[in-house]
Amino acid sequence: QRYTRYSQQIICCGQEVMVQVFLIVLTIAKMAGVEENDIDRLLANPPEKIEIEVKYKIAVTVMELRF
Repeated sequence: QRYTRYSQQIICCGQEVMVQVFLIVLTIAKMAGVEENDIDRLLANPPEKIEIEVKYKIAVTVMELRF
């Protein structure tokens, strides 16, 4: 499955949690104006090379959602 790496990082990895994480990734990607693949690359362990503009867009969006 595409988002298995996210479920491994979550202690309680039931189906509901996987769906919630998937929706969060989609929401952040849409709001930031980036591709889902960009978020996958950012969250990879170890992180893959990603353009600074994409990192900035994701960071700004996450901070907006946090406050």
